[in-house]
Amino acid sequence: MGKQDANIWAITRSESLDAFATSDQYTILAKVIAIIALAYALILQFGTSLNHDAAWHMQTSLMWLEGGQIGKDVVDFNPPMTLWISSIPSLLHVWTGLSPALLLKAYVFVLLAISFFFSWIVLHSAFSMSKYVFLACFICIMVLYPGYHFGQREHLSLVLVLPYLLLSATFPNDRPGGAICIVAGMLAVFGVGIKPYFVILPMLTELTVSLRTRKVTNFLRIETILLAIGLFAYLGAVYIFARPYLTEVLPKAFWSYEYFEGARFRWVTLGPALLFAGTTFWLMKDRKVTTFMPIFWVLFAAMLAYAIAASLQNKGWEYQWMPVIMAAMLAATLVALFPQKFRGTSVVALISIFVLVNLGPALGWTKNGLIGGQDYSTRLRVEKLTKVIEKNAQAEDYIYGFITSPRDIHPVVLETNMRWADSAGALLFTPAILSGNSNELSKEVFEAIKSEEVKIIRNLELTSPRILIFNAANRLAISDDAPSYIEHFSSYPEFTEFFQAYEQIEWVGSFEIWVRR
Repeated sequence: MGKQDANIWAITRSESLDAFATSDQYTILAKVIAIIALAYALILQFGTSLNHDAAWHMQTSLMWLEGGQIGKDVVDFNPPMTLWISSIPSLLHVWTGLSPALLLKAYVFVLLAISFFFSWIVLHSAFSMSKYVFLACFICIMVLYPGYHFGQREHLSLVLVLPYLLLSATFPNDRPGGAICIVAGMLAVFGVGIKPYFVILPMLTELTVSLRTRKVTNFLRIETILLAIGLFAYLGAVYIFARPYLTEVLPKAFWSYEYFEGARFRWVTLGPALLFAGTTFWLMKDRKVTTFMPIFWVLFAAMLAYAIAASLQNKGWEYQWMPVIMAAMLAATLVALFPQKFRGTSVVALISIFVLVNLGPALGWTKNGLIGGQDYSTRLRVEKLTKVIEKNAQAEDYIYGFITSPRDIHPVVLETNMRWADSAGALLFTPAILSGNSNELSKEVFEAIKSEEVKIIRNLELTSPRILIFNAANRLAISDDAPSYIEHFSSYPEFTEFFQAYEQIEWVGSFEIWVRR
């Protein structure tokens, strides 16, 4: 084939792809991708157990609904926002008696539907975005990709702030009605309020808007003003209704995080960053596409904000970096798929990015969550733990988990209607601190840890829980050199005497189960 023939073939191929990209067949393809991804996400989520943190936050909301005071009867390092968000499915559980896992996952799907609806209104109003193309993108990235971390705080945060982010990209032109701005601002209050670190998100978003529009005062918009008012109202609500959280729990959270040894950077951010840079380069080659770059830059600001938040938390858990990847993929796909400037290669980009984003995590979670393996899948481990507990205890009995990670005991306790023997329901202060930087502990922190451990032992003596569970291969935190929980607490004579009333009955995965004789 000569050079001229090759050029003709390339032109013909490009024209053919361009024609497909604006055809009804393209819309049909988007619908098929959306239906398959949604069906798989539903099978995946309702066929597997709850995320451990999502289960814990629902558990704390149930304690609160039963009259427990936040910061005293309900102890959690996380601010009350996630507890309050989780109270809706918890109320439904109290009223209907339906499975907490079923209700919580259904609730997250409702939040996803709300986020999609208002996000699409913004995109359609400003850019005439195709509903089905955006739906396919949204389901694959926002619904399917999270896998086991479905309903985790970082997932909920991005779900709730997405309409606000996209609305920020439309300023100052082609903005939808004021009602949409009001809803976007109110949703963002909950998404940002989940963690204090997430306040970085609106700060970087508004900085991006100001730089892009070259006017500092452009942050004075309906949704931004509502977001600021809502966050101040949230702080006031915490002060009025959950003051012990500020006075008792928050100071301990600060020194706990200070002494936690974790990874500040995750290698998993590298792949999305490279894809992000490549997509940017490809888009910038065609100046016609630059009209739609505001969405790219706003989502880039979100990606950067979540990355900073994950690093500041100093733990390096995978789910903390999840919104970084999701924001990157949303930026790459949304900017590539605007119908006004379709290029033929955008069809290939759509399919390729969806595969890159979802194939690995989806297959991994299928194996972990549905199929199982030698060490039990999450679903099988939770099911077996549930059976063991139901066999050896009655609902409303007390249970205590000496846990660090994995924390599958949270969904188990939630499903069996058992009660935590301690207000915290799990060790909050001991594990990571003592095994991570024990040589660097100040005397004040060391004494505070000992004081908390004495409280735990006293609460165990008072409640005399039916079941004790020790996990993470019976180790304190994630260090192989750390002592086991039993070894550590046996330094207290009171615990040794208390523990003599228990006998070990079984191992389930990495959980060692002890029952009161």
